[in-house]
Amino acid sequence: MKHFYLMEKLLHIVGELIHNGIECTFFHEDNRVFVRLIGFYKSGEVVLFCKIDNTVVCKARYDEHLEIHSLEDIVKFHHLWWERSYWKWSEWRVPEEKWMKLYEKFGLDTTEWLKKYNKWYS
Repeated sequence: MKHFYLMEKLLHIVGELIHNGIECTFFHEDNRVFVRLIGFYKSGEVVLFCKIDNTVVCKARYDEHLEIHSLEDIVKFHHLWWERSYWKWSEWRVPEEKWMKLYEKFGLDTTEWLKKYNKWYS
């Protein structure tokens, strides 16, 4: 029963991502289900999965793990990776529109960062 709850929680979060236009890819390994999200800037991709202790985790580059409770947590994590990476490559300067909409939804501002970038590199 506990395992079902974990899958339900993960699937709810993934459903919200899909509803907001974020591409999710499911895969399995060692009888566990994982969800891959592409487009986390320098991290490239992150993987969502359920732990046995009743948590959903997002794993990024450098073995960075973040406990996820909601769509907002993933959006904030994406924003953090954008802040770390946007100035390193011109293609990363402006987040994709679907992520920008989620940034706005959760009150995450990109204006100041983009002003700094444009000032430094224009």
